[in-house]
Amino acid sequence: MLAVILMNTPCFALDLSATSAVILEAETGTILYEKNADRKMGMASTTKIMTALVALEEGKISDIVKVS
Repeated sequence: MLAVILMNTPCFALDLSATSAVILEAETGTILYEKNADRKMGMASTTKIMTALVALEEGKISDIVKVS
């Protein structure tokens, strides 16, 4: 599970460099923030997705990993 915690930051104050983004509450599916949510985008890199999945499954959230 991936968690994004926004504390004391109104959603309208976010300044994301991403072309599009969606933040939702995992249990209810309620959309908390969206930026260009309806824009058609190409699929994200499979390598990036697999790296994230392996990191979440095999690592600990407290681990710090430095990549050169």
